[in-house]
Amino acid sequence: MVRDSEKQSIDRSVDTLISRANAYFGGLDRCLVFGSYTRGTILPRKADDHSDVDIMMVFDDDDDYRPQAYINRIKKFAEGRYRSSVVRQDRPSVVLDMQHIRIEMTPGKNYGVEGWYYIPRDASAWQLTKPNSFNSDLVKCNGSNGYKVKPVIRLMKHWNVSRNYRALPSFELESTLVDALMYKYLSCSSYTDYVLASFDAIRWKTSTSRVERAISKVNSAIAYEAAGFPYIALSEIKDVFPGA
Repeated sequence: MVRDSEKQSIDRSVDTLISRANAYFGGLDRCLVFGSYTRGTILPRKADDHSDVDIMMVFDDDDDYRPQAYINRIKKFAEGRYRSSVVRQDRPSVVLDMQHIRIEMTPGKNYGVEGWYYIPRDASAWQLTKPNSFNSDLVKCNGSNGYKVKPVIRLMKHWNVSRNYRALPSFELESTLVDALMYKYLSCSSYTDYVLASFDAIRWKTSTSRVERAISKVNSAIAYEAAGFPYIALSEIKDVFPGA
């Protein structure tokens, strides 16, 4: 979990960037923060050096420009205002890589319906999205399950980075787990129950052998704990979630 000091540092950087963007751009309607940072499922930088904050820069104009034109403007802004940081285009977005966090900036345009925006499908075409619609599903799932889902999602993301070589895209992992765990309060009670249910949910979405190994290690830890060997049990868990 992101510690308070790290969160405060990220918040300051995000607030500063938004302030600079509003001062720099003409025709900027808003800067919308979305993604895992707003959901509380982002991993700390030490656990995942790909951890980022997603910001949509929503332009309020009627120009029929392709996404690349807005991407170029964002990239020019970042290069001018953050000369000591790494700035690059990554997919149809601009990445600002600072020492403590990576910020991914995506251009957007208003659609006219609350919560919906156009974002780049690629460098030349737009697509519709509702970026924060998933947040309410996660809040509902987490609350219904004794607030155990968010911590378990962070654990599973940690496993995906450290043991599954990022084979599952982060959002796909989160959405799969929310779908699978929504009503698990009927059969799960402990964090261990939720972890095992989570591995079962992704069993066929990624490397089956890695998932089976993780399940075997967790079950071994349960057995060692019951037999009175807590240190061996902890060792098994740390093998699944190293450094967590």
